[in-house]
Amino acid sequence: MTLTKDERVLLDGAVKQDDSPFTTFVVSPWSKYVAWWASRRGLSPNQVTLASVAVAVVAAACCATGARWGYVAGAVLLQASFGLDCADGQLARLTGRFSEFGGWLDALADRLKEYAVYAGLAVGAARAGDDVWPLAVAALVLQTLRHAVDFSWAVTPASTSAVEQWVARRAAGQRRRWHWARKVVSLPIGERWALISVLTALTRPRVVFVVLLAAGVLAGAYMLLARVRRSLRGMPGTRADADAAALVLQRMWEAGPVVRALSSGRHAPGPRWGWLVPPLLRALEYAVVAAAAALSGAGVGAVCYAYLLAVIWHHYDSAYRLRRGMAGASVFPMARFAGFEVRTAALALLAAAGATAFTVVAGTLAVVLAGLAVVQGWIMWRHSQLVSALPEGDGGRG
Repeated sequence: MTLTKDERVLLDGAVKQDDSPFTTFVVSPWSKYVAWWASRRGLSPNQVTLASVAVAVVAAACCATGARWGYVAGAVLLQASFGLDCADGQLARLTGRFSEFGGWLDALADRLKEYAVYAGLAVGAARAGDDVWPLAVAALVLQTLRHAVDFSWAVTPASTSAVEQWVARRAAGQRRRWHWARKVVSLPIGERWALISVLTALTRPRVVFVVLLAAGVLAGAYMLLARVRRSLRGMPGTRADADAAALVLQRMWEAGPVVRALSSGRHAPGPRWGWLVPPLLRALEYAVVAAAAALSGAGVGAVCYAYLLAVIWHHYDSAYRLRRGMAGASVFPMARFAGFEVRTAALALLAAAGATAFTVVAGTLAVVLAGLAVVQGWIMWRHSQLVSALPEGDGGRG
């Protein structure tokens, strides 16, 4: 591929600045040419995102074979999927084709790809006689809780202040000590997927999950302690900033009638420590579901994983909507009307009904919620198509 000097400058400008080391030095040097190729053929960032999802699903299917060739092929395809994931953002910056739906799709697709590979590894291990579904569930929950902390922290004035300081330092050409090391320790998506790929190709699924869980716990503890330390200093900003953050954090509770009744008349925690509440509620919900699955006799297996994945998809969807200020409520009726505590209590009661009842109900709910997620995505896509067709100035890209 031959590019002029001006084209190279344009292409380099489309690469995300100050990304993680693996992404910056290993993936972006070649993924930007994929973005350039896609731009020459008129492909949209959303099409590249969907191609990335398709490659990741094939990677998960390869892992599910339980054969060494499948693990190696899955590892390679996972890295190809990540390259496409980088390319969709580079393509959007290269062409200026940004949209509200595109941002939502890219964010949710990243989660779906990674968790599909977890499931593929668990299926592959089962074919070899090794039940690692509990480890897959633990990895799913741990990564989701890490993101839940990120989401709730991001709306606080302290987070806004930290971002502003980072932008000012970057503009001045300054970097914190151990800049790259700090990025690696937080185990971002590039480094995490590289770890998964290497371990998948060279070892077996149980080793992948054990190492991933250990690394995830250390990374999560590092980030959590850093934010607790900032909270101990107090919360910057005005009272209005704190009130606005507290309102968003309370919406992140996804509370139903029980929690609303218990919290009625009480002041919600302020953002200084209130950012801990949503991830704690999510941890309680996931722990109860896993415990109910184990006590029912069904076990923490594929059905438990499928149910949690469907609910977690909704949690990501809600968090991204709140962070991006996106209009529209989720189509998940259980979330809108019952709240997390009602559906979780219902599954907890099923623990006494036995393995069959739990498996049937949890499996049915997983299918229904997944179907609703597809419907919601379709509705959002149709809306984005209508908005993009409006005359200039009447709507369109964010």
